[in-house]
Amino acid sequence: MFKIWLLTMITRNNIPNFFTLTRIFLIPILVGSFYLGGIWTKYVATCIFVFASITDYIDGKLARTLNAQTSFGRMLDPIADKMVIITTLVMLVDQKIAPILPILAIICREIFVSGMREYLATKSITIKVNFLGKIKTTLQIIAIILLLLGSEGTNIIYAQYIGKIVLWVAAILTIISGYVYLREGFKHVHT
Repeated sequence: MFKIWLLTMITRNNIPNFFTLTRIFLIPILVGSFYLGGIWTKYVATCIFVFASITDYIDGKLARTLNAQTSFGRMLDPIADKMVIITTLVMLVDQKIAPILPILAIICREIFVSGMREYLATKSITIKVNFLGKIKTTLQIIAIILLLLGSEGTNIIYAQYIGKIVLWVAAILTIISGYVYLREGFKHVHT
């Protein structure tokens, strides 16, 4: 049964969806490796996180290049992205590696934007990701990598300190990009 499902997923139109689902299936492995402890598990967790981040870029690029965009992919891709990012951020807070305030700002913004997207979808309206949103995501990924590895994993003396600064900058951009999304979304909200 799994082999048949796998073969149907690896068709030209489903390759992007396969990458999206792979990100979701990697989350338990990411969590498990993070909590095992030891420097090698930090490397494993970081590699899984980086792989998931790269597949996020790849699946979108493939969907556009192969003209293989599907409703399933449009729905699941942003969910998978948020699941990976938020899971990792929560683990970093749990282990007191990252401050909670910027992470709460990031999580609240993601919930808000998801709700706004859901509402706008009922009106067949989509708002494209803007450049600020892409910078925000890139900074979140950089911050998470620095925080996951820390000084001993990167050989950068102040890696966690730098990671926290980048996380705060990402949180500020997250709020700003959320406001931009809110402003665009409210153009289509009719009371």
